[in-house]
Amino acid sequence: MSTLELSASQKRILTALVNRSDGEEVVRGKDIAAAIDRNPGTVRNRMQSLTALQLVEGVPGPKGGYKPTTKAYETLDVDRMEDPARVPIEVNDRPVPGVNVEGITFGAVHNPDVCRAEVSVRGALDGLSEGDRIALGPTPTVGLRLDGVVDGVDPVDNVLVIEIVGMALADADVDERGATDTAVETTSYADADVVAGDAD
Repeated sequence: MSTLELSASQKRILTALVNRSDGEEVVRGKDIAAAIDRNPGTVRNRMQSLTALQLVEGVPGPKGGYKPTTKAYETLDVDRMEDPARVPIEVNDRPVPGVNVEGITFGAVHNPDVCRAEVSVRGALDGLSEGDRIALGPTPTVGLRLDGVVDGVDPVDNVLVIEIVGMALADADVDERGATDTAVETTSYADADVVAGDAD
């Protein structure tokens, strides 16, 4: 991870750029401004400092915009994969295009009343808010699927906090890309406690 310290504003703008970047395509400043609810002039000013830090490359012209550098991905501690496995997200029973799960961290799994997870995502979190129903997965290795409710949204670090209400595991072989083609067996959070208790 890079030791470069960014201001909250710089980090939010850089995160928005990285999330909207797709290969060699440039991202327009006004699109970044709209995504983070800021004035395009503010984004332009911050981009100057990010360019000086070699985190952003500016592309001039009418079809110009900005591209993140390799150093930008390192600074944000984001893996840059050519062909990552798809771990989809659905919010309120609708697929969220352009968003992919990068990591899931469970916290306080010993709490008998609530199970939460922090979910790192790649892509724009526009329109997600507390109280939304969310489904993640299946994950590529074991076919884990999580169902829950959004408890918090951190657009700076691109993290969702989710209260887990159910989990499911695919009952099939998972191919090398993480795809499964069979049904999953769902276990609610309350049932998972009983199963975990029986295992002791």
